[in-house]
Amino acid sequence: MFWYFNGAAIAMKRSILTAKTNNSEEVIIDAPINTTKPIEEKDKTENRIMNKKIERQDEAVKMLDKVEHWARWDNTELGRPELSGSPPTNALAVAMIFFNLVDEVCWDDVELQRKYAPLLEWSVEQTLQHLQREGSVVLEYVRTDGTELPGSQGRLINPGHAIETGWFLLQHAVKSNNKNLKESAITDFILKPFKHGWDDVNGGLFSFLDADGISPTQLEWNMKLWWPHNEALIAFLMTFKETKDVQYLDAFEKIFDYSMNHVSDIQKVFGKLFEESFQFQPGPRT
Repeated sequence: MFWYFNGAAIAMKRSILTAKTNNSEEVIIDAPINTTKPIEEKDKTENRIMNKKIERQDEAVKMLDKVEHWARWDNTELGRPELSGSPPTNALAVAMIFFNLVDEVCWDDVELQRKYAPLLEWSVEQTLQHLQREGSVVLEYVRTDGTELPGSQGRLINPGHAIETGWFLLQHAVKSNNKNLKESAITDFILKPFKHGWDDVNGGLFSFLDADGISPTQLEWNMKLWWPHNEALIAFLMTFKETKDVQYLDAFEKIFDYSMNHVSDIQKVFGKLFEESFQFQPGPRT
């Protein structure tokens, strides 16, 4: 995640002097700022800080423009040639992260928000392509035309990533007052992946799943990582805030209890957890 400082103009200040009258009541006196050396030094420091913030925001905007160019039009500058015969692929990680990047860079700048509005519209379109099989699953990779990819890559589900995408979408939908997108963010990208990805035997979210129910090719598919649970906590708390539906608060408490009991203690947080009671499901012989 990129973190940026946002610039703002330094306003002219006036000092408020407080004096005591004979009857001990406070009188507020409006007076110009003294041009003493300490104040001059303070103003210089504030100017340096503000200039640095503006400089960093400009740098962030230039980088965001580059990333958008790589994602939408031409990524040859990255030096990652496509393998021969590989179909053009839409990765969920690309479109969904722009919701976060634009929010970080533009949160208090209306002009920048207008500039990147088309990018967010594109991100919504690209993200919704990952909702496949009549809206029953969120797939990690699809073709650029929005159809399902063949093989294990096309069947890959990442429950935690889908849920993270859900709260990014929800945040964007609330800001843009898009009720349909808000409903899809909650139902399709948060609730369904949670129900699909939750281990009903041992608790916790699986790292990866296969849409056809066979074992994923990722060896770490059954690991319980702390950060997907953190994303899920954020998502369900946001969803409860927006809907006041107690089922989302119940889900939050379920994830919270599991996380506190399994991946953390008072002294430290465990990055991952293995469970032993999984049955391997072989894939088709092709």
